[in-house]
Amino acid sequence: MDTLFDFAPFLKWFGRPLDFFSKIYKYREFVEEIQGIADAADLPFDTIFFLNYAYEVSTISGHACSGILVRNANNTVIHGRNLDFEFWGTFAELFSRVNWYRGEELVFSSDQVIGSVFVLTGMKNGKFAVHVDTRITHDYFKVFSSIFVKQVMPSAYLVRKVLEEENSFSDAISRLSSTEITAPIYYVVSGPGPNDGAVIERTFDGVHNMR
Repeated sequence: MDTLFDFAPFLKWFGRPLDFFSKIYKYREFVEEIQGIADAADLPFDTIFFLNYAYEVSTISGHACSGILVRNANNTVIHGRNLDFEFWGTFAELFSRVNWYRGEELVFSSDQVIGSVFVLTGMKNGKFAVHVDTRITHDYFKVFSSIFVKQVMPSAYLVRKVLEEENSFSDAISRLSSTEITAPIYYVVSGPGPNDGAVIERTFDGVHNMR
């Protein structure tokens, strides 16, 4: 939290507006989980709420991550990714492998920033895997409008919902390509087949390119 406030001291003034916004925000599960995290950690709700828009801040600030998608000699498609941005040291201490269950069933696994409800890297075993890389934008107004006015799906939260709710590589590609999001992003996706790999270069409301 200290690192976050050092980077963006204006956050200290956002408490009351964010608290109000959270009451009218349409993604209620998003809000309720953040409230649970704030209560368990004994930290202010508005601070944790803002933390869950860390990806959107990264698209404006220029802090980024990068990754690759490789098919090796035995036709296995694998991901390689890093967190090459200013807060890597802080975030490295907060990453953990998390297994998500529905009842007794393992639904997916993620490498998770503790305190977040979004997913930057996740795998649905035998179905698909996905990670995100930052795509920089200078349209700051559109980012804030997407969050506070249009209330569209947070870019990295979409990854979480796709891992929860989709069950194939093709369905994951379709949803990650078509859902309106809060900020541009790269969705890097792999599947169980030898040619199941794609990099989706997203705009706010469409696909700029896909390979």
